[in-house]
Amino acid sequence: MRKILTLILLLSLGHSFAQKNYEFSNYSDKYPFELKEFVFTNLSKDKKKKIQPILSDFTLLWQSDTISAKAKKLIIAYSNMMSQNRFRANPSFVYLAQGIIAIARDTDNRNNIEPWIKSLNYYIRRKKT
Repeated sequence: MRKILTLILLLSLGHSFAQKNYEFSNYSDKYPFELKEFVFTNLSKDKKKKIQPILSDFTLLWQSDTISAKAKKLIIAYSNMMSQNRFRANPSFVYLAQGIIAIARDTDNRNNIEPWIKSLNYYIRRKKT
């Protein structure tokens, strides 16, 4: 009986720590704030300090005209796919933000955000949950 109770307790604890499926809204104005909320969930103060400058840069970039409306919609759609496939908020979504920042800051490749995002489709769909 104790073994069964212990097993049930362990399974319930494992489930409570599992990555929750997060749904980003389709409002591009809200995305940077939703991303920050999602990434900061369950992070220590130390990790938040390290990630804050990245997300601040991303928010400024997102609010500028550097990223097209079409690219923003793609980013939101792929973020939802990543969440559904249980990609971790940290580091996966932080890496996504860093990749977008790097491409957008490179004046020669700024127009390649959309193809780059689309290229992630293969890896997002292949991730094992």
